[in-house]
Amino acid sequence: MNWYIAKVVFNITNQESAQSQFEEQLRLIEATSVEDAYLKAKTIGINSEEVFSNNNQITKRAFVDVADLMELSSLKNGTELYSRIHRTTESRSYIHLMHQRGMAIRLSAIQ
Repeated sequence: MNWYIAKVVFNITNQESAQSQFEEQLRLIEATSVEDAYLKAKTIGINSEEVFSNNNQITKRAFVDVADLMELSSLKNGTELYSRIHRTTESRSYIHLMHQRGMAIRLSAIQ
């Protein structure tokens, strides 16, 4: 058995909003092959679909697809699970935002 990271994508819609939201989840999958991992991730996505009421509005989370699948070579401390390149012309703003997020994590950990 091998371990995979799957990016499972959902479309979140409601009656009031014309704007769509997309939720990307990273899921850990144990499978015998890439094909098996894809099918397991897809099953998780389908089984995670839901319709619920949010402030008296019907909201739907619909499975879109498995957008990425990466085999992990090993599971040990520091293993890279996911990587994404973010491009921007506002590097100072991006760095500042990352420092703010880091500070928020540290502050919530000590409370």
